[in-house]
Amino acid sequence: MTLWAGIAVLVRRFYLTVPLVALAIALGWLYTNSDPPEYNALATMLIVAPTAHIASDVPHPVNPYTSLGTATIATAMQIDMGSAQSLDAIRRAGNTTRFTVIQESSRPIVDIVATSRSPRQALSTAEQLTSMIQTSLAARQHAYAPIRADQVTVQTMAPPAIEATVHNGKQKAQWVAIATAVVGALVAVMVVDGRLRRSSDRSGDDGSNTDGADVPPNGQVLGAVAE
Repeated sequence: MTLWAGIAVLVRRFYLTVPLVALAIALGWLYTNSDPPEYNALATMLIVAPTAHIASDVPHPVNPYTSLGTATIATAMQIDMGSAQSLDAIRRAGNTTRFTVIQESSRPIVDIVATSRSPRQALSTAEQLTSMIQTSLAARQHAYAPIRADQVTVQTMAPPAIEATVHNGKQKAQWVAIATAVVGALVAVMVVDGRLRRSSDRSGDDGSNTDGADVPPNGQVLGAVAE
């Protein structure tokens, strides 16, 4: 069947094509919109170098974190939050492990993004991550610099907040679902048209001999010969 022949079938069976395509579009739209949205909770933190050096009577080792650089510290934060121990603590708190800890280019700014179908869970996860990062970084430096002013710190620039509703590929999925449903509807019209045509052809064959004469294989008509 050529393209134009297929179009002709769809036009001829418009009473099937129109309602089936409309139903397919509606079903595709409903299918993709039945998927609940996801929420992002975003927090922004600033890596701050030691603010001052306070003299102490007790000598302490040099704090190595002061010479690591913001990129290394940000990477260390990512690894720390992705460790099995951290992930277990997050799960036990009832939060999601779908999160990222990313440094903004070469700047001493770190973005935390937690994603969940529950806005409350996303927000709670971002809050827990900011607290865990600050506590972990301080604990790791305590042996070298027990005084906070001698430590590299992470300060919260923007507290955790729901920034956006995420529909991961939803628009694309919606178009795919609708297109698939429409194609299925068009194929169904073609199939129905083919069956109707075959049924019509069989009916025509059965009623083609209307004069009541028997037609033998040799094509001669048998009947009474008029005298």
